[in-house]
Amino acid sequence: MTTTTKDREFRKKPSMVHNIISKDPDAIFTPEKDHYYLYIAWGCPWAHRTVITRALKELEDIIGLSVVDYLMDEKGWKFSTLEETPRCIPDTIFDKINSSPFKCGFAETQDTYISHIGPLFKALDNVEAILSQNKFLVRNTLTKADIRLFVDI
Repeated sequence: MTTTTKDREFRKKPSMVHNIISKDPDAIFTPEKDHYYLYIAWGCPWAHRTVITRALKELEDIIGLSVVDYLMDEKGWKFSTLEETPRCIPDTIFDKINSSPFKCGFAETQDTYISHIGPLFKALDNVEAILSQNKFLVRNTLTKADIRLFVDI
């Protein structure tokens, strides 16, 4: 939360949350799938910290994540719609292509491997179809989706 003073000086309000999510049985907040959710903007360093912490603590399967569009409109941050960014958004590339090789490579059972390899190749087929007709994945310009895809292919 932020505010400005009468002289228009930026001030960050103190956090209202001072507890942690912990596996400790006495913790106020324990890891519960689909109980917690992050809404972030990649342009915000505070948001980056939460995403980094979520990853380091291996909570991606516990804490959901949604990312607002990288550009603000007159009402503030917004979520891109499929109509605005047809076919592909960065999180799709991350979930289906960037992460899947690791999920396959580190799978400890054949069933786990199979559950990840199919969606990976389907996603690769989808981006191949898009790129066979377009220079970029989204809109007519380079986006984060293209960069995320590039490093894996």
